[in-house]
Amino acid sequence: MIVNISVLFLSTFGGAWLARLFVSGKEYALKVLLAFSGSFLLAITALHILPDIFLESGHNHSIGIFILMGILLQIVLEFFTQGIEHGHLHHHNGLAHHQMLSPAAVGGLYLHSFLESLPLGVQWLNESGGILFWGIVLHHLPVGIILYTMFKAIGMKRQKILLFLGLFALSSPAGALTGFFVPIFRDIYLYLLAIVAGIFMHISTTIIFETNHNHRFNLMKVISFILAVILAYQLVENFH
Repeated sequence: MIVNISVLFLSTFGGAWLARLFVSGKEYALKVLLAFSGSFLLAITALHILPDIFLESGHNHSIGIFILMGILLQIVLEFFTQGIEHGHLHHHNGLAHHQMLSPAAVGGLYLHSFLESLPLGVQWLNESGGILFWGIVLHHLPVGIILYTMFKAIGMKRQKILLFLGLFALSSPAGALTGFFVPIFRDIYLYLLAIVAGIFMHISTTIIFETNHNHRFNLMKVISFILAVILAYQLVENFH
């Protein structure tokens, strides 16, 4: 578990490191990575999370209410985060970045990361969680890129960038450890997982179906989608 927590923590910094490649006129590469991560989230949700939820719940159709709650929760969170968690970076001046990094936005982003990691901690009790784990890790890479880009845009010094990235990077391990140690989350595990499935569905489809007039990028979306589905399918087969 220590290794998994370390990887969760470092995934945000991995995104920040990748940002050094993407922030200097390489927005296209960032969009390709976003398309791949969004496709991977959708694939693991369709191939693994949703089937497991309905199987473990005894095909209880009321679980769908919690999936819809996850979608609604993500919509509400985006009023505060402005879509940072799925790679939105619409503004390019310091003032706009200051506004997008308001306490409400940072709090919403932290809550999003914390919530999606709660069922992961419960899964660790049964020594599982491989698919969800890698979904969260891959999801945090573009978030790390966006945060690093914003911090640089407002002229934040390196030490402060590392501090704020570190504070956000703690959100996912904090959620997983809470799910692992707090017994009540074991009792509502399937409902938590259903909410996370809804969150993933909203984020992934937003990334995939965002309009873009660059036909070359549309082709890359198709390629990214196919590769992400193949990877997700292979992981599901291996973990089962």
